[in-house]
Amino acid sequence: MKKILMVLAGCAALTACASQDKNPLKGREFASYQDEIKITLNFDKEQPRLYGKVVNSYNAPYELAGDNIIVGRMASSMMMPIGRAAEVEHEYFKFMSDAEPKSYKLEGGYLTLSDHSGKSYKFEKIK
Repeated sequence: MKKILMVLAGCAALTACASQDKNPLKGREFASYQDEIKITLNFDKEQPRLYGKVVNSYNAPYELAGDNIIVGRMASSMMMPIGRAAEVEHEYFKFMSDAEPKSYKLEGGYLTLSDHSGKSYKFEKIK
């Protein structure tokens, strides 16, 4: 009887841990095109970290709070983009780096991120 109770307690603990992680973005990969410039946005499988690439590669921690995503301090590589690619990257990095939470909507194979001013980026799910 004692062994059965221990097994049941272990199963309950595993179920509780699994149900606490309800991050629908974890392990997903997305892409968006702005003026034919590809922007990728990926979410790590193991930790709350996002990463991707425009011209430069970037990464940042993130936190979900309801239907909001809060992006932490971003880091990026330091290649020098030119032309429209530089503008698209600058606008996107500024959007992602803004301290205000963004709302996110995951629907029908698309992820939409929107800020408080109404600016948004729509990404198509790759994985």
